[in-house]
Amino acid sequence: MSHVLPELFTEILPTLPVKSLLRFRCLSKSFCAQIDSPGFVRMRLKMSKDTNIGRKLILPHLCGDDGPIDFYAADFEEGLKEVVRLDNPLRPPTQYAGVCGSCDGLLLLGTVNPRSSEEYVVWNPTTRRNRKLPLSPLTNLPCHKFLCDGLGYDSTIDDYKVVVMSLVPTKYSECFQVWVFSLKSNCWSWRRIHDLPTYVESIECWGGGCFANGALYWVFRVDGDFEIFGFDLANEMLFRLPDYCLSDDGSVERFSCYQLKELGGFVHTDNMDKFPDTQDFFLFNRDDIGTGGNWRRAFTFQQLWGWQNTLSVPLAYSKEGDCVLICTHNEVFWYNIEKKTRVMVQLRGMPPLGSGYRASYVCWESLVSPGNDTTFQLGGLELESRRTTVQVERFGIVEKAFLISVVMVLFLSVVIVHYRLDG
Repeated sequence: MSHVLPELFTEILPTLPVKSLLRFRCLSKSFCAQIDSPGFVRMRLKMSKDTNIGRKLILPHLCGDDGPIDFYAADFEEGLKEVVRLDNPLRPPTQYAGVCGSCDGLLLLGTVNPRSSEEYVVWNPTTRRNRKLPLSPLTNLPCHKFLCDGLGYDSTIDDYKVVVMSLVPTKYSECFQVWVFSLKSNCWSWRRIHDLPTYVESIECWGGGCFANGALYWVFRVDGDFEIFGFDLANEMLFRLPDYCLSDDGSVERFSCYQLKELGGFVHTDNMDKFPDTQDFFLFNRDDIGTGGNWRRAFTFQQLWGWQNTLSVPLAYSKEGDCVLICTHNEVFWYNIEKKTRVMVQLRGMPPLGSGYRASYVCWESLVSPGNDTTFQLGGLELESRRTTVQVERFGIVEKAFLISVVMVLFLSVVIVHYRLDG
């Protein structure tokens, strides 16, 4: 097992579930090193995104008015039929927690204690790795006004970043500061933003950060009007998005947005001007260079089933791309864009939601690590990352089939070499 065929890691292993790959880490030092390598982690994630396989619906649940937050997960591959309760990485669990963003299988959990100090945990619910971030320097400024936060990926330096924006009081007014935490360098850095409106004191943020196209996006309310801002993670610059869409005939259609979500690799928003009878959804196409881009209409959602006045949030396309998963406050269903029909999703085992299904997130099954931790957790099995061998519970059918194929390949290789030598 010390000499593993390269074809196994380029063709076979990336197609296996993450749970199986975590168990294969225990087979040998070579397997462990290959599966943990950044190249393999990115290749496994890219294959999942290209094939649209390995997605989970993460549903936060508030246990009562004053209870802690629980997390549940439903598998897209199994038809979103049943939920599984996840171990809460926050110790102790708190009712002040919430999901602040999602990126490449990582979730950003934010906690605000009664003392108004923000704490963050980066969590991979698939591998169950988690990492508590050091407190930002903003916690030493009790008078600062928190605005927004989010989690994203900077592909230029292969680094995940947590972004926190706040208004910080100065001697005569307030300044807008952006704090960025790098998971790779394990430190906070900050910059002051100058290209915001002069009436920055009236900005209020709606929802957590949405990551798409290499940037984080938020909806701000500026003097009663909704405006969308993006923060480029590579150059760490803030830019403003247009509030209009160019129609096919060249006409300009303005819209008013409420919240943002990632959909099919793009950031999308809904048009609140036509709400509640109709909701128009737009996707933002960002330019490869710079911060420009434009909106295009994705689809129009007709509310025909007697639940008007209910905000609908699209979360994911189906594998075929003809349907979109839509969440309302108390319903989840697949909506066929062309036929304009819906199929309800029954999540067995899910308790009644306090915050509604709109607080749900789609999370990829990935090996991406939040870093700076020492353990994997898999069910009741804990695998230390520094150890090379542990006693594994049982191998499933997929793992057994894979091991048999590896043994057969190695056996045939030895037989062929021996035959050629004898010949």
